[in-house]
Amino acid sequence: MNKPLDNFLEKINHSVYEYINKQNWSDQINSANAVLTYNRIDDPILKNHTKAFQIVNHELFIYVESSAYSQHLTMNSQKIIQDINRKLKSKSVHKLRFKLGPVNRTAEDYKSADPIKDVQLTNNEILEIENILSNVDENDLKSSLNNLLTSITKSYKGINHE
Repeated sequence: MNKPLDNFLEKINHSVYEYINKQNWSDQINSANAVLTYNRIDDPILKNHTKAFQIVNHELFIYVESSAYSQHLTMNSQKIIQDINRKLKSKSVHKLRFKLGPVNRTAEDYKSADPIKDVQLTNNEILEIENILSNVDENDLKSSLNNLLTSITKSYKGINHE
């Protein structure tokens, strides 16, 4: 074991969790993880013909290519919900909702739909991030963590102002 590295990583872990908890973002992070978890589903049929796109009030919204896939998901919804919540170790998803819509989007579709590109941080938010990272000495790591916390803050602001 590398004791200095372990201590360093523990400091980083603590700083990130401190920031997340201070912002009360645990639920939002679990929600985002629920979408990612569903989209990593092992079932090849569902993987190619459905895609989760958001979660609101513990309801996971899923695009489906046709009503046949919606019916399949409805019949298996409790198992899917249990699997997602088990993987997340939380009760993030209570219900599945389906919408006919696009499933296979390109990387360009996602880039053009960047929801945080126009979100600006206040001076207080910037100072708070700098304060949290004040104990991180490694410049490249500090910069990466700053980018991460800035993106998380912008994402949270973007979600709450839609």
